[in-house]
Amino acid sequence: MNAAISPVRWMDRTRAIYCIGDSNVISYDRLAARDLRSGAFYSCRSIHLRRFFYSEEMDPIHAEFHQRMWSALERNSLVDGPLGSKTVHDPILLIVFSLGYWAGPLLELHENDFVIPEATTPILTSLDPEKELIPYGLVVERVKVHLKPYIDELSQLRKGGFQDVFVLAMHPPHPDDDAFFGVFPAMGKKTAVTARYKILHVFNSLLRTQAAEIGVDSIDPFDRLTIGGVLDPKFNLDNAHLNRAAARISIETLIGRLR
Repeated sequence: MNAAISPVRWMDRTRAIYCIGDSNVISYDRLAARDLRSGAFYSCRSIHLRRFFYSEEMDPIHAEFHQRMWSALERNSLVDGPLGSKTVHDPILLIVFSLGYWAGPLLELHENDFVIPEATTPILTSLDPEKELIPYGLVVERVKVHLKPYIDELSQLRKGGFQDVFVLAMHPPHPDDDAFFGVFPAMGKKTAVTARYKILHVFNSLLRTQAAEIGVDSIDPFDRLTIGGVLDPKFNLDNAHLNRAAARISIETLIGRLR
């Protein structure tokens, strides 16, 4: 057999990418990709933290996520001993955001709107004449409150010995209001597509900056998944999640960032 395609050598060059989070990780499971630069293969394994969804109580959500994530790491033999101990393997982690960390500030916006400085797409520049404008800085501060526990969690992973930690930016939601509300009725009220995308823009921008400060790279293929700034229908799975084609784009982006 040709040594270049030997199964043994193929396995030797394969690294695992563990995708950890809520139901958004399902499309990643058993996805395989190859780095054309090095010839290395990567295989994805999804660690689904079930029944993890948004409610108005943010702190309990974070506590539940923290407990489930670290239990999952231990169950998959990725940590050895208490939190902060050295990892057993050298895996690649892709942490996937739950809706909760993004939905909180969206609901808090309520009857208000805001201007995004230097916005480029029409959906980010539009304003609702029926809503009161509030300072952009206030929106940023509210998003930071909801984002902080997650940044702390990413920091804990880095302190625990994980070197290749990535976080997936929240993906573009379904642009149809009725479709979105049909999937997430527990959010309490119908939300407007412009509000969803504007808050998401702030959220992902802060995530990228704050994650970088603790040595975590954010994977954000937003531009490749959208048309005119909103979700391209070909990547929609069920009005709540993105399909496998979108997952592949995220993984290819991640592989391109590896050292």
